[in-house]
Amino acid sequence: MAPRATRADARRVSARRRCDLPLTANLAGALLEPDTLSQPAWVWFVAWARGALARGKRLFLSSENFASVAALPAKTQLLISTLRMIGFGKLRVVIVHRRCYEKLQSEHSEQFLADYRTRADVSEYLPIVDWVTQREPYAENKFGQTVMLRAHFERLGAEVSVLDIHRVPPSDFVATFVCEHMRAASTCGQLRAHPNSAKVGKKNARPRGAALLVDVIYGAAAQRGMARLSCPRALQALYALGADWRPELAIQARCLSEPELARVWRFTAAEEADLLRRPLSALEASELRKDFDAKAGGFCSANVSAVLASVAWAKPLAIALKRGSEMD
Repeated sequence: MAPRATRADARRVSARRRCDLPLTANLAGALLEPDTLSQPAWVWFVAWARGALARGKRLFLSSENFASVAALPAKTQLLISTLRMIGFGKLRVVIVHRRCYEKLQSEHSEQFLADYRTRADVSEYLPIVDWVTQREPYAENKFGQTVMLRAHFERLGAEVSVLDIHRVPPSDFVATFVCEHMRAASTCGQLRAHPNSAKVGKKNARPRGAALLVDVIYGAAAQRGMARLSCPRALQALYALGADWRPELAIQARCLSEPELARVWRFTAAEEADLLRRPLSALEASELRKDFDAKAGGFCSANVSAVLASVAWAKPLAIALKRGSEMD
């Protein structure tokens, strides 16, 4: 005879059912769909927001994809008008800002180098030089993004603030966000009283140390006509073979052209000034340029043709691609 279900069992089942609903779905993703109103995530959100208001709670919504939603003004207006209809009056928007050149490099790493992308289509890969030069829309949309977002939400009547990560020490990021931007007095007091209580995650930038090797892996895979591969596995094989330190396996680089690099600089400098709503001072411009020059190497890709013509690379690449082609 089966054991009798308890109230605790019922609560666990109920919790699982709630998780099976679009609790974990992305609200921003639903807003990007043409049929937003019929999206399960939207339906769930409206009900959840009503429940939160009934309990006297304020809402805190966070998603990188809200930056994409802003490109669809009607969808942003839908979100704001729905919240106001439910009973939430004041809207505060906090935009976390990264400089254009850092954002482009990090976005490329996110799209192509992230470890969680265990298997990928070889034909979709673009080295960062080509990704920027070919005006790939995903890259193009990052130019002036923070200023555009601020203007967009200000037009909709929101109170907008910008949290510039370059002006806040990583150890103080959470407290700055909570105290100065969210203005959550109680939580702020706790953070100030216990400054080490907030867990600060990893730096919000994906490392590009492996970018040249990844360029080589995808270039070699394309030459061999491979459709898909596991880049992380191929990369591990190259590391095991010393591809990141053996002199004979040094990789020649090709970098963003001077006109393109100048273009990124112009966008960066213009946006930084627009954020301040005034021209950069001589010192600010000098410090910004110094940081830009120090990180311009992130806009370099591997000269894959030279690598593929190298005898020294033949065996390491054969081993790496064999490893990358293995199925789970």
